[in-house]
Amino acid sequence: MKHPLATAALLLLASVPLSQSYGFDTEHYSLIREGSESWNAMQQSSATEQIDLTQADLKSVDLSGIDLRNALLQRASLKDAILNGAMLSHANLSRARMEGVTMKEADLGKATLTGADLQGAFMNCSVFASANLNLTDLRWSSLREADLRGASLEKARLFGADLREADLRGANMTGATMLGQAKLAGARFSNNTILPDGSRATRHQASSNEARYYNEAETAAPSMPHEIAEPPVATTVAGKSTVLTENVQNWNKMRAERPELAAPQLGKEDLSKTAMPGANMTDVSMQESTMDGATFDKADFSGANLEATSWKRADLKAAVFRNANLRGANFERAYMRSADLSGADLTGAHMHGTRLQEGNLRNCNLKNANLYNTNLEMADLRGANLEGAQLLYTELRRSRISATTITPKGTPANRRWAVMRGAEFVEE
Repeated sequence: MKHPLATAALLLLASVPLSQSYGFDTEHYSLIREGSESWNAMQQSSATEQIDLTQADLKSVDLSGIDLRNALLQRASLKDAILNGAMLSHANLSRARMEGVTMKEADLGKATLTGADLQGAFMNCSVFASANLNLTDLRWSSLREADLRGASLEKARLFGADLREADLRGANMTGATMLGQAKLAGARFSNNTILPDGSRATRHQASSNEARYYNEAETAAPSMPHEIAEPPVATTVAGKSTVLTENVQNWNKMRAERPELAAPQLGKEDLSKTAMPGANMTDVSMQESTMDGATFDKADFSGANLEATSWKRADLKAAVFRNANLRGANFERAYMRSADLSGADLTGAHMHGTRLQEGNLRNCNLKNANLYNTNLEMADLRGANLEGAQLLYTELRRSRISATTITPKGTPANRRWAVMRGAEFVEE
């Protein structure tokens, strides 16, 4: 079972700057899951309070009529949620996961949905006037009779989108893909509607899509940010990045105090470029998650299920992966000096250019792993299974090999095999 509190807490600590360290608002999170009535009552009594539900797990929750104006919902999970009549004007839903959401007659005027996933969403009659929908995935979504006047849909994905009767006057669709595969009968175009090629719509183009055309006073196309703002990074006086120590401590404390989270199921998450050194990640389940460019120095992933995860160029110095499932994981050019991978299953792992000097790989399974240009200098490979592994340009100087090490040919290593590669053969 996936633990939403664990997921939210982990994602929040990965994105909150040390200077603020406000963490996951459990009170707001618990209250919103009770539904709109309780939430809206709270909103009326504290209307000036900033609502931060960044990365909250709100999948399948009925939030019809909810008041989330100006709320922060970046990367929130709203898959299959019900938001009919919701008030979301000026809300920030960048990279929100909203596949299959039901959001009829909702108000998202001037909302930010950059990079949001709205595949299959039902949003008929909703208002997106002047909203930022750049880079959104709107494939197979329904936006019939939606108000998209002045909205920015640059580089949006529109394959199979139902835009019949939608108002697209003044909408900027520069770079949008598959508009020709969207349903546009009855939609409203004007000379201020910008088409994917950057040109202004004409009566002929509207007619060819069975859309209606209006002549208006010419206005400039709306231009809104494509970039999805990354969380701010705390800095020291010298201007160098500092670790999020306090937030990691909060996470580790929660793990210690919540026995029901002994093995949290965190699902498929994106923790790219986050800083979580020393985090207690033992026994977590995060298959197919992405940690590219992240910092997990001295973090403990013992016993974790990390199958098919990606750690490209991650900093993992002295990280612990004892007995972890890392089948098919990608550690391309990751820095893993002194990492402990003893007993880990690295079958089919991709470790091109990985730096594993002084690493502990005792009894780990590296069957069919790609170790091209991997640096294993002074690493301990006793008991490691290298059957079928690619060792082209692999650095093995002073690494420790024994008869319990299985070579790429599937045979036990011997002194000659070790010496030829500059390794030390250890009698056991």
